Amino acid sequence: MLRSELKNYQIDSKGDENNEFAIFKVINKMIKTRASAAAEYAELKRQDLVDKEQSQVRYLQEYLSQVPVATEEKIDELVTALLNKIKAELKEGEALPAAAAILKQLDLNALEKEWKASTKDIRKSLFTVYKKLFG
Repeated sequence: MLRSELKNYQIDSKGDENNEFAIFKVINKMIKTRASAAAEYAELKRQDLVDKEQSQVRYLQEYLSQVPVATEEKIDELVTALLNKIKAELKEGEALPAAAAILKQLDLNALEKEWKASTKDIRKSLFTVYKKLFG
């Protein structure tokens, strides 16, 4: 089932993203789907189907733990630390423009390798954490 999902993702993305980040994304999506299905089956009092879905979730989580990629929480943690460092170095009143200029200078490819996170996930986290810190 995992191999099939990975092949479907590869076809859908036209081979653009075929690395550990894609594998992580596919497995994570499969886990969320099965966990949601298990919750629905629990509401319907179908314990046999709940057990089946939960078994698949455990199986997928085992694979996910072996993929060398940072989780969203870890990326947010790293981005928060980075932005707090930038915020501490800024002078009073220059927070927004200066921080934005510094962020534009970041080498996201280097961060991707260092943090084991996709550039897309780093950008997404930068945007959300930046809004929280600098409003």
